[in-house]
Amino acid sequence: MSGHVGDLSAKQQTALDKLRSALQDIWDELPENDDHFLLRWLRARNFDVKKAELLLRDHVSMRKEWDFDNLLEWKAPEVLDKYFSGRMCGNDREGRPIFFERLGKCDLRGLVRSAKREDIIRFRLRNGVELLKACKDQSEKLGRRVDTITMIYDLEDLSLQRHFYTPGINLTTECVQYFESNFPEILHRVYVVNVPPIFDIVYAIVKPFLNEVTRKKIVKLSGPPEVFTEQLREVVDPPDLPACYGGTLVGPDGDPHCHAMLCACGDIPEQYFISLPVDDNVQHVTVARGSTEHVELNVKVPHSVIKWNFATDSNNIGFGVHFKEDEHAGVRRKAKQMEDVIPTKLVDSHLLAQEGSYVCEKTGVYVVRFSNQHSWVRSKTVHYTVDVEEPSAESTESGTGEAAAVLV
Repeated sequence: MSGHVGDLSAKQQTALDKLRSALQDIWDELPENDDHFLLRWLRARNFDVKKAELLLRDHVSMRKEWDFDNLLEWKAPEVLDKYFSGRMCGNDREGRPIFFERLGKCDLRGLVRSAKREDIIRFRLRNGVELLKACKDQSEKLGRRVDTITMIYDLEDLSLQRHFYTPGINLTTECVQYFESNFPEILHRVYVVNVPPIFDIVYAIVKPFLNEVTRKKIVKLSGPPEVFTEQLREVVDPPDLPACYGGTLVGPDGDPHCHAMLCACGDIPEQYFISLPVDDNVQHVTVARGSTEHVELNVKVPHSVIKWNFATDSNNIGFGVHFKEDEHAGVRRKAKQMEDVIPTKLVDSHLLAQEGSYVCEKTGVYVVRFSNQHSWVRSKTVHYTVDVEEPSAESTESGTGEAAAVLV
């Protein structure tokens, strides 16, 4: 059985009834509450009622946190409108909206330096809301249910030098996670085109963040354009397909790439770059020459995530994360007296704001350390945010909180 309305097994119907009953306390907070909507979340978790319930409850919380109801009215920063990939254009032969993603053309380094993480995620969430609205509009237009979209994922110009950049990769995978968690089962197929030799490396990075159902929907169209364009025309009518993909759709002045509709992306000018973290909770500390400054964090729940973002006004700074036992809370220790979580190393925080995270396997006192011991001439002013996020019930249950650290 497919798990859609009208095609449910007895076991799937029971799961649907149980999920409906379990959600009664937040029933009025759901954006939709018909069977079509509930089954999306069940299919995304293979009809495991408990996991589907947790996913939906997290979504309801996310809707409040990110103000989903007003995302369509949100005005994105100019740099995202001009240079961030991901646009809708046309419909496939079955009436599904088509979403074009041109990662290969996207300047990940420039993106990280010119836009806040929150705005980039919000942009992707808005994409999801736009796609749901497009599905609803198509349903009304065609007089039948349209629940899914077709995605064309273009990797032309993808390269190790341009795109294998840790902050950009982290941001890309985080956006994938947000999309997967809040718009489950919206994809019909993902057609990957202009596949480069490094595709397997790219896919290995993203794959862990995709559920098994989504992975099965990815279709790699290998070969030169004359081959994959013919395959795309079997899915999309030529008038709805940009000419560069084998269709007849062109932009103003006959542009075969339809940049006016799909975003040309390209290198982001330095005028958009942000040098410091932009956050209302930014703290400031001056690290004297030859000395260090510590920020203590008491982690009470295993698999909590320490997140940081910092920059210096001028010159580099040493950064590290260390661990010490509870009984030493409030007692200053030298780095060698603590357990290294992330060994202290110099980072060019005066050139690029440094953002990263660490998943804590154990509880206790963690110390974020800014070190200026290498400098005997200059003091350094650090602008920073450091937070601890406790894991959600679902992530704790699934055991995904293995220790991992990313230092940009």
